[in-house]
Amino acid sequence: MKRLLGILVLCLFVFASVASATQTRVQTLGDVDHIIKDDFNIWTFPQSLTLYPNRFIADIDGSDLHSIGAHLSGCLLGSMAMYFSTHRMVNVYAPLIEDPDGNQQVGIDQKIDLFWAREFNTATLGLALSYYGNSHKKDFTADQTTKSATGLGLTLGATFMSNIDAYFAFNTYTWTDEDSLGNKVTEPSGNTTIEFGGRYWLRMSDNVTLVPYGAFALIGEGVKDAAGNEITYSTTAFMLGVGHNINAGYGVLAVTDLGIRFQSSKEENKPVGAAKTEDKAGLTNLPYFRIGLESEVSEKVDIRFGAVKMWSSRNTEDNDGNKESWGFAGTDLYVGVGLHFGDLDIDANVDPGFFTRGPYLLSGQTGDMAFNVSLRYVWD
Repeated sequence: MKRLLGILVLCLFVFASVASATQTRVQTLGDVDHIIKDDFNIWTFPQSLTLYPNRFIADIDGSDLHSIGAHLSGCLLGSMAMYFSTHRMVNVYAPLIEDPDGNQQVGIDQKIDLFWAREFNTATLGLALSYYGNSHKKDFTADQTTKSATGLGLTLGATFMSNIDAYFAFNTYTWTDEDSLGNKVTEPSGNTTIEFGGRYWLRMSDNVTLVPYGAFALIGEGVKDAAGNEITYSTTAFMLGVGHNINAGYGVLAVTDLGIRFQSSKEENKPVGAAKTEDKAGLTNLPYFRIGLESEVSEKVDIRFGAVKMWSSRNTEDNDGNKESWGFAGTDLYVGVGLHFGDLDIDANVDPGFFTRGPYLLSGQTGDMAFNVSLRYVWD
Protein backbone atom coordinates (compact mmCIF):
# COMPACT_ATOMS: atom_id res chain seq x y z
CA MET A 1 0.00 0.00 0.00
CA LYS A 2 2.85 2.39 0.77
CA ARG A 3 4.25 1.58 -2.67
CA LEU A 4 0.94 2.52 -4.30
CA LEU A 5 0.82 5.79 -2.36
CA GLY A 6 4.34 6.55 -3.55
CA ILE A 7 3.33 5.97 -7.17
CA LEU A 8 0.27 8.16 -6.69
CA VAL A 9 2.46 11.01 -5.44
CA LEU A 10 4.65 10.65 -8.54
CA CYS A 11 1.56 10.94 -10.71
CA LEU A 12 0.35 14.11 -9.01
CA PHE A 13 2.33 15.92 -11.67
CA VAL A 14 0.61 14.26 -14.61
CA PHE A 15 -0.58 17.65 -15.84
CA ALA A 16 2.58 19.49 -14.89
CA SER A 17 5.31 20.38 -17.34
CA VAL A 18 8.98 19.86 -16.82
CA ALA A 19 11.13 22.82 -15.87
CA SER A 20 12.17 25.14 -18.68
CA ALA A 21 12.75 28.70 -19.79
CA THR A 22 10.33 30.87 -17.85
CA GLN A 23 9.00 28.33 -15.41
CA THR A 24 10.20 30.72 -12.73
CA ARG A 25 7.78 33.45 -13.82
CA VAL A 26 4.69 31.22 -14.02
CA GLN A 27 5.64 29.51 -10.75
CA THR A 28 5.93 32.75 -8.80
CA LEU A 29 2.54 33.79 -10.16
CA GLY A 30 1.07 30.67 -8.52
CA ASP A 31 1.93 27.92 -11.04
CA VAL A 32 -0.51 29.32 -13.60
CA ASP A 33 1.15 28.40 -16.90
CA HIS A 34 -2.16 26.93 -18.13
CA ILE A 35 -4.00 30.28 -17.94
CA ILE A 36 -1.39 32.85 -19.05
CA LYS A 37 0.62 33.25 -22.22
CA ASP A 38 4.33 32.69 -21.63
CA ASP A 39 7.36 30.95 -23.17
CA PHE A 40 6.72 28.07 -20.78
CA ASN A 41 3.52 27.19 -22.69
CA ILE A 42 5.49 25.33 -25.38
CA TRP A 43 5.86 22.32 -23.07
CA THR A 44 2.11 21.76 -23.05
CA PHE A 45 1.09 23.58 -26.24
CA PRO A 46 4.03 23.25 -28.68
CA GLN A 47 2.18 25.32 -31.29
CA SER A 48 2.76 28.40 -29.11
CA LEU A 49 6.42 28.28 -30.23
CA THR A 50 5.49 30.66 -33.06
CA LEU A 51 4.78 33.36 -30.43
CA TYR A 52 8.26 33.15 -28.88
CA PRO A 53 10.91 33.20 -31.63
CA ASN A 54 14.64 33.88 -31.59
CA ARG A 55 15.68 33.43 -28.00
CA PHE A 56 18.26 31.62 -25.92
CA ILE A 57 16.97 30.40 -22.56
CA ALA A 58 18.31 28.68 -19.49
CA ASP A 59 16.83 27.56 -16.18
CA ILE A 60 18.79 27.24 -12.94
CA ASP A 61 17.31 25.01 -10.23
CA GLY A 62 18.98 25.83 -6.92
CA SER A 63 22.70 25.73 -7.68
CA ASP A 64 22.34 23.46 -10.76
CA LEU A 65 21.84 24.46 -14.37
CA HIS A 66 18.66 22.54 -15.20
CA SER A 67 18.06 23.27 -18.89
CA ILE A 68 19.37 25.18 -21.88
CA GLY A 69 17.48 25.75 -25.11
CA ALA A 70 17.11 27.97 -28.16
CA HIS A 71 14.16 29.04 -30.34
CA LEU A 72 14.62 29.90 -34.03
CA SER A 73 12.07 31.42 -36.39
CA GLY A 74 12.22 31.87 -40.15
CA CYS A 75 13.29 28.27 -40.71
CA LEU A 76 12.34 26.62 -43.99
CA LEU A 77 9.62 24.49 -42.39
CA GLY A 78 8.51 26.89 -39.64
CA SER A 79 9.68 27.75 -36.10
CA MET A 80 11.97 25.27 -34.34
CA ALA A 81 13.48 24.85 -30.86
CA MET A 82 15.89 22.48 -29.15
CA TYR A 83 16.47 21.88 -25.43
CA PHE A 84 18.95 19.94 -23.35
CA SER A 85 18.11 19.35 -19.69
CA THR A 86 18.82 17.23 -16.62
CA HIS A 87 15.21 16.05 -16.31
CA ARG A 88 14.71 12.30 -15.75
CA MET A 89 11.88 9.93 -16.68
CA VAL A 90 11.00 7.55 -13.83
CA ASN A 91 9.20 4.20 -13.89
CA VAL A 92 8.88 2.45 -10.52
CA TYR A 93 8.97 -1.05 -12.07
CA ALA A 94 11.95 -0.56 -14.40
CA PRO A 95 15.38 -2.01 -13.51
CA LEU A 96 17.97 0.29 -12.00
CA ILE A 97 20.83 0.93 -14.41
CA GLU A 98 24.40 1.17 -13.16
CA ASP A 99 26.35 4.24 -14.27
CA PRO A 100 30.13 4.28 -15.01
CA ASP A 101 30.82 5.11 -11.34
CA GLY A 102 28.94 2.01 -10.16
CA ASN A 103 25.92 3.90 -8.82
CA GLN A 104 22.37 2.62 -9.41
CA GLN A 105 20.46 5.31 -11.27
CA VAL A 106 16.76 5.90 -10.58
CA GLY A 107 15.07 6.79 -13.86
CA ILE A 108 16.66 7.53 -17.21
CA ASP A 109 18.35 10.69 -18.45
CA GLN A 110 16.66 13.10 -20.80
CA LYS A 111 18.64 13.24 -24.02
CA ILE A 112 16.94 15.97 -26.04
CA ASP A 113 13.69 17.85 -26.67
CA LEU A 114 12.82 19.05 -30.17
CA PHE A 115 9.97 21.42 -31.06
CA TRP A 116 8.40 22.50 -34.32
CA ALA A 117 5.49 24.85 -35.05
CA ARG A 118 4.01 26.59 -38.07
CA GLU A 119 1.14 28.94 -38.80
CA PHE A 120 -1.34 27.95 -41.52
CA ASN A 121 -4.36 29.78 -42.89
CA THR A 122 -6.88 28.46 -40.35
CA ALA A 123 -4.73 27.04 -37.55
CA THR A 124 -1.30 26.90 -35.94
CA LEU A 125 0.16 23.42 -35.53
CA GLY A 126 2.96 22.26 -33.24
CA LEU A 127 4.95 19.15 -32.42
CA ALA A 128 7.29 18.23 -29.54
CA LEU A 129 9.52 15.15 -29.33
CA SER A 130 11.38 13.98 -26.21
CA TYR A 131 13.94 11.20 -25.97
CA TYR A 132 15.36 9.56 -22.83
CA GLY A 133 17.72 6.64 -22.41
CA ASN A 134 20.39 4.82 -20.39
CA SER A 135 22.09 1.46 -20.85
CA HIS A 136 24.68 -0.84 -19.28
CA LYS A 137 25.92 -4.06 -20.85
CA LYS A 138 28.58 -6.57 -19.81
CA ASP A 139 30.33 -8.91 -22.24
CA PHE A 140 32.31 -11.33 -20.08
CA THR A 141 32.47 -15.09 -20.49
CA ALA A 142 30.59 -15.57 -17.23
CA ASP A 143 28.59 -12.34 -17.21
CA GLN A 144 26.28 -11.20 -20.01
CA THR A 145 24.17 -8.80 -17.94
CA THR A 146 22.21 -6.23 -19.93
CA LYS A 147 20.09 -3.45 -18.53
CA SER A 148 18.81 -0.63 -20.72
CA ALA A 149 15.78 1.66 -20.82
CA THR A 150 14.31 4.05 -23.38
CA GLY A 151 11.61 6.67 -22.99
CA LEU A 152 9.86 8.53 -25.79
CA GLY A 153 7.42 11.43 -25.63
CA LEU A 154 5.29 12.98 -28.36
CA THR A 155 3.02 16.02 -28.04
CA LEU A 156 0.80 17.37 -30.83
CA GLY A 157 -0.81 20.77 -30.47
CA ALA A 158 -3.14 23.01 -32.46
CA THR A 159 -4.58 26.50 -32.07
CA PHE A 160 -7.84 27.37 -33.83
CA MET A 161 -9.38 30.81 -34.38
CA SER A 162 -6.49 32.28 -32.35
CA ASN A 163 -8.24 31.56 -29.04
CA ILE A 164 -8.70 27.77 -28.78
CA ASP A 165 -5.58 25.80 -27.74
CA ALA A 166 -5.59 21.99 -27.70
CA TYR A 167 -2.97 19.28 -27.25
CA PHE A 168 -2.56 15.49 -27.28
CA ALA A 169 0.44 13.84 -25.58
CA PHE A 170 1.73 10.26 -25.65
CA ASN A 171 4.64 8.85 -23.61
CA THR A 172 6.05 5.34 -23.48
CA TYR A 173 8.77 3.60 -21.44
CA THR A 174 10.42 0.30 -22.38
CA TRP A 175 13.44 -1.65 -21.16
CA THR A 176 15.66 -4.71 -21.47
CA ASP A 177 16.54 -6.60 -18.27
CA GLU A 178 18.75 -9.71 -18.64
CA ASP A 179 20.86 -11.52 -16.05
CA SER A 180 24.49 -12.68 -16.25
CA LEU A 181 23.48 -15.71 -18.35
CA GLY A 182 21.57 -13.56 -20.81
CA ASN A 183 18.17 -14.75 -19.54
CA LYS A 184 15.27 -12.35 -19.28
CA VAL A 185 14.62 -11.15 -15.71
CA THR A 186 11.73 -8.76 -16.31
CA GLU A 187 9.96 -7.11 -19.22
CA PRO A 188 7.65 -4.08 -19.42
CA SER A 189 3.90 -4.55 -19.41
CA GLY A 190 2.05 -1.51 -20.74
CA ASN A 191 3.96 1.58 -19.63
CA THR A 192 2.22 4.31 -21.60
CA THR A 193 0.64 7.65 -20.79
CA ILE A 194 -2.04 9.34 -22.88
CA GLU A 195 -3.10 12.88 -22.09
CA PHE A 196 -5.18 15.50 -23.86
CA GLY A 197 -6.60 18.86 -22.95
CA GLY A 198 -7.23 22.43 -23.97
CA ARG A 199 -8.09 25.97 -23.02
CA TYR A 200 -10.28 28.74 -24.41
CA TRP A 201 -9.45 32.45 -24.32
CA LEU A 202 -12.72 34.35 -23.81
CA ARG A 203 -12.26 38.11 -23.82
CA MET A 204 -14.85 39.63 -21.50
CA SER A 205 -13.63 43.24 -21.78
CA ASP A 206 -10.54 45.24 -22.62
CA ASN A 207 -9.13 44.37 -19.20
CA VAL A 208 -10.51 40.90 -18.38
CA THR A 209 -10.00 37.56 -20.14
CA LEU A 210 -11.66 34.36 -18.96
CA VAL A 211 -9.75 31.09 -19.54
CA PRO A 212 -11.76 27.87 -19.08
CA TYR A 213 -9.53 24.77 -19.36
CA GLY A 214 -9.50 21.05 -18.83
CA ALA A 215 -7.30 17.97 -19.20
CA PHE A 216 -7.68 14.19 -19.00
CA ALA A 217 -4.99 11.50 -18.64
CA LEU A 218 -4.63 7.72 -18.59
CA ILE A 219 -1.42 6.31 -17.10
CA GLY A 220 -0.31 2.69 -17.25
CA GLU A 221 2.82 1.03 -15.84
CA GLY A 222 3.64 -2.61 -15.35
CA VAL A 223 6.21 -5.37 -15.16
CA LYS A 224 6.25 -9.11 -15.85
CA ASP A 225 8.99 -11.50 -14.66
CA ALA A 226 10.38 -14.56 -16.42
CA ALA A 227 7.91 -16.86 -14.65
CA GLY A 228 4.93 -14.86 -15.89
CA ASN A 229 4.08 -13.08 -12.63
CA GLU A 230 2.77 -9.62 -13.44
CA ILE A 231 2.17 -6.34 -11.63
CA THR A 232 0.27 -3.52 -13.33
CA TYR A 233 -0.58 -0.02 -12.23
CA SER A 234 -3.15 2.29 -13.80
CA THR A 235 -4.36 5.82 -13.11
CA THR A 236 -7.22 7.88 -14.43
CA ALA A 237 -6.91 11.62 -13.85
CA PHE A 238 -8.66 14.79 -14.87
CA MET A 239 -8.74 18.45 -13.98
CA LEU A 240 -11.22 21.17 -14.83
CA GLY A 241 -11.10 24.85 -14.01
CA VAL A 242 -11.41 28.45 -15.03
CA GLY A 243 -8.86 31.23 -14.80
CA HIS A 244 -8.92 35.00 -15.11
CA ASN A 245 -6.35 37.36 -16.59
CA ILE A 246 -7.00 40.88 -15.30
CA ASN A 247 -5.08 43.93 -16.49
CA ALA A 248 -5.51 45.81 -13.24
CA GLY A 249 -3.62 48.92 -14.34
CA TYR A 250 -0.60 50.06 -16.28
CA GLY A 251 2.02 47.31 -15.99
CA VAL A 252 -0.11 45.28 -13.56
CA LEU A 253 -1.39 41.75 -14.25
CA ALA A 254 -3.57 39.86 -11.76
CA VAL A 255 -4.49 36.19 -12.28
CA THR A 256 -6.89 33.89 -10.46
CA ASP A 257 -7.60 30.21 -11.03
CA LEU A 258 -10.29 27.99 -9.50
CA GLY A 259 -10.58 24.29 -10.34
CA ILE A 260 -10.86 20.67 -9.31
CA ARG A 261 -8.57 17.68 -9.84
CA PHE A 262 -9.20 13.98 -9.36
CA GLN A 263 -6.96 10.90 -9.60
CA SER A 264 -7.91 7.27 -9.12
CA SER A 265 -5.17 4.61 -9.08
CA LYS A 266 -5.11 0.83 -8.93
CA GLU A 267 -2.26 -1.66 -8.57
CA GLU A 268 -2.94 -5.30 -9.50
CA ASN A 269 -0.67 -8.20 -8.56
CA LYS A 270 -1.25 -11.20 -10.85
CA PRO A 271 0.87 -14.16 -9.65
CA VAL A 272 0.91 -17.35 -11.72
CA GLY A 273 -1.27 -20.02 -10.15
CA ALA A 274 -2.69 -17.74 -7.45
CA ALA A 275 -5.54 -15.30 -7.07
CA LYS A 276 -5.11 -11.71 -8.21
CA THR A 277 -4.82 -9.05 -5.52
CA GLU A 278 -5.72 -5.39 -5.89
CA ASP A 279 -4.90 -2.18 -4.01
CA LYS A 280 -6.54 1.18 -4.72
CA ALA A 281 -5.73 4.80 -3.97
CA GLY A 282 -7.39 8.10 -4.81
CA LEU A 283 -6.73 11.80 -4.54
CA THR A 284 -9.17 14.68 -4.92
CA ASN A 285 -8.41 18.40 -4.91
CA LEU A 286 -11.80 20.00 -4.39
CA PRO A 287 -11.19 22.78 -4.95
CA TYR A 288 -7.80 24.29 -5.63
CA PHE A 289 -7.29 28.02 -5.86
CA ARG A 290 -4.38 30.00 -7.33
CA ILE A 291 -3.76 33.72 -7.31
CA GLY A 292 -0.93 35.83 -8.66
CA LEU A 293 0.08 39.45 -9.14
CA GLU A 294 2.75 40.92 -11.40
CA SER A 295 3.56 44.61 -11.28
CA GLU A 296 6.07 46.73 -13.14
CA VAL A 297 8.00 48.64 -10.49
CA SER A 298 10.23 50.36 -13.02
CA GLU A 299 11.42 49.90 -16.57
CA LYS A 300 13.94 47.34 -15.36
CA VAL A 301 12.15 45.64 -12.42
CA ASP A 302 8.96 43.57 -12.04
CA ILE A 303 7.74 42.17 -8.73
CA ARG A 304 5.53 39.07 -8.45
CA PHE A 305 3.51 37.35 -5.74
CA GLY A 306 1.75 34.00 -6.01
CA ALA A 307 -0.20 31.58 -3.83
CA VAL A 308 -1.63 28.10 -4.29
CA LYS A 309 -4.23 26.66 -1.91
CA MET A 310 -5.45 23.08 -2.32
CA TRP A 311 -8.14 21.37 -0.26
CA SER A 312 -7.39 17.66 -0.63
CA SER A 313 -8.63 14.25 0.35
CA ARG A 314 -6.69 11.02 -0.10
CA ASN A 315 -7.94 7.48 0.37
CA THR A 316 -6.63 3.92 0.08
CA GLU A 317 -8.19 0.46 0.08
CA ASP A 318 -6.22 -2.80 0.16
CA ASN A 319 -7.20 -6.21 -1.17
CA ASP A 320 -8.84 -7.15 2.15
CA GLY A 321 -11.15 -4.15 2.08
CA ASN A 322 -9.26 -2.18 4.72
CA LYS A 323 -9.65 1.56 4.11
CA GLU A 324 -7.86 4.72 5.18
CA SER A 325 -8.66 8.31 4.36
CA TRP A 326 -7.10 11.70 5.02
CA GLY A 327 -8.36 15.26 4.63
CA PHE A 328 -5.83 18.05 4.50
CA ALA A 329 -5.06 21.45 2.99
CA GLY A 330 -1.78 22.57 1.49
CA THR A 331 -0.50 26.07 0.78
CA ASP A 332 2.43 27.23 -1.37
CA LEU A 333 3.53 30.87 -1.38
CA TYR A 334 5.92 32.58 -3.78
CA VAL A 335 7.76 35.86 -4.16
CA GLY A 336 9.39 36.61 -7.48
CA VAL A 337 11.28 39.34 -9.26
CA GLY A 338 11.91 40.06 -12.93
CA LEU A 339 14.94 42.07 -14.05
CA HIS A 340 15.33 43.51 -17.56
CA PHE A 341 18.62 44.60 -19.10
CA GLY A 342 18.07 45.36 -22.76
CA ASP A 343 17.51 42.01 -24.50
CA LEU A 344 18.29 40.01 -21.35
CA ASP A 345 15.54 39.04 -18.87
CA ILE A 346 16.19 37.42 -15.49
CA ASP A 347 13.34 35.87 -13.49
CA ALA A 348 13.94 34.70 -9.92
CA ASN A 349 11.92 32.75 -7.36
CA VAL A 350 13.20 34.60 -4.32
CA ASP A 351 13.97 32.89 -1.01
CA PRO A 352 11.79 34.87 1.48
CA GLY A 353 14.47 34.43 4.12
CA PHE A 354 16.76 36.67 2.10
CA PHE A 355 14.58 39.68 2.96
CA THR A 356 15.07 39.17 6.70
CA ARG A 357 18.70 38.04 6.86
CA GLY A 358 20.02 40.24 4.03
CA PRO A 359 23.26 39.63 2.15
CA TYR A 360 26.08 37.78 3.91
CA LEU A 361 28.26 40.89 3.80
CA LEU A 362 25.87 42.64 6.19
CA SER A 363 24.33 39.84 8.26
CA GLY A 364 26.99 37.14 8.28
CA GLN A 365 24.22 34.60 7.61
CA THR A 366 24.35 32.20 4.69
CA GLY A 367 21.47 31.13 2.48
CA ASP A 368 20.08 31.27 -1.03
CA MET A 369 19.01 34.51 -2.66
CA ALA A 370 16.66 32.54 -4.93
CA PHE A 371 15.40 28.96 -5.28
CA ASN A 372 15.11 29.13 -9.09
CA VAL A 373 16.36 31.53 -11.74
CA SER A 374 15.47 31.71 -15.44
CA LEU A 375 17.51 33.57 -18.04
CA ARG A 376 16.25 34.63 -21.45
CA TYR A 377 18.09 36.47 -24.20
CA VAL A 378 16.01 37.61 -27.19
CA TRP A 379 17.31 38.77 -30.55
CA ASP A 380 15.62 40.10 -33.69
